[in-house]
Amino acid sequence: MITTAIAICSLFAAEASTADVQLDRRHPSLKTGKEFHDELGKPLTATWQNVPARRVLRRMAESRRISILLDRRIDPTQPLAVDFSGQPLQSALESIAAKVDGQVSVLGNTVCIGPRTSIAKLRTLAAVRFDELQQPALKLPKGRFAELGRRHTLRWNDLDRPSDLIEQIAKRYRLQIDGLEQIPHDLWASATLPSVNAVEALSIVLIQFDLTFTWSENADGLQIVSVPREVSITRSYTPRGSTATATAKKWSANIDGLQAKVDGRSVVVTGTVEQHEAVAAMLRPSRSRPRTRPVPGSVLPLEKRLYAKLKFERVPAIALIRRLEKTGIVFKYDEAKLKAAGIDINTPISMDLKNATADEVFAAFCKPLGLKYRTSGLTVTLLPK
Repeated sequence: MITTAIAICSLFAAEASTADVQLDRRHPSLKTGKEFHDELGKPLTATWQNVPARRVLRRMAESRRISILLDRRIDPTQPLAVDFSGQPLQSALESIAAKVDGQVSVLGNTVCIGPRTSIAKLRTLAAVRFDELQQPALKLPKGRFAELGRRHTLRWNDLDRPSDLIEQIAKRYRLQIDGLEQIPHDLWASATLPSVNAVEALSIVLIQFDLTFTWSENADGLQIVSVPREVSITRSYTPRGSTATATAKKWSANIDGLQAKVDGRSVVVTGTVEQHEAVAAMLRPSRSRPRTRPVPGSVLPLEKRLYAKLKFERVPAIALIRRLEKTGIVFKYDEAKLKAAGIDINTPISMDLKNATADEVFAAFCKPLGLKYRTSGLTVTLLPK
């Protein structure tokens, strides 16, 4: 496996507001599909000291040839000091997102970094819009679903207006737009969204204003609306090897915030896309194919997990939390209480463990931070000592 090494040190964080503006910036050919998702699992070794967030993300995007979009609500001039020593690229991006008070969401072939409460809804909103297209009440003409699902690359230059992007998408997919006035005047930095369909393109642009859309009849138009406070999708699952009642209790206990109710032999689940992915992993672990490489034992109960090798140096604690969350572990903590106790989950920690149990991993994680932990099922609660 090839490790990309990038070292940029002693750069000034202060920049003129137009220092990086290029009206004719070159748009590269970016990775999509399997190549894109494989790239997120490859290791990154890189150091940046006092470098603005947007510049760091652009260097990462250019070196890996992937699309990384920084939400308009995240200050791109925030100086970053990061040191990555071989962790997966997605984990590194999650670490950067945490440093700028954001979160990562991967939609289609684009890594989006935005405010936690908003960007966490992105993938579920897109799933809801696709579900709506398949409802008979929408009366979709023949071929319309395929047309809206057709993938194109969406590009824009520095200082382009998001309202113009929405109109560009609308023209490409023959859509009438209502509510465009809800998008305030703004000038964006250049970006490329490779191989997006209508729903993905619209959702990525609109989420940055806390907006989404609803389809008109026949899906020949849309109405721009505010993002609902709660966003979820409902699916029915038939468990094997266990009763529906026992399965519903297990899923509810292990997946934080999930709503599961019994309907005969099936379990009806209401939750986010990410929660449904966790259900699928627990239901059919041998068939689930996560988009990023899991830690071995990711579908096992905590008491049966064994980590053959876990080694890194000076990685923000939050990055390890995010990595373990991808294996089905749910972390609970009150960040305000931790801060009041002088505990910062962005603090870099180091670890060098072999054949370690989950308890040994949590103990090694908590010790340098001054934390204690308790476990219940797949939930790990972090508390000040």
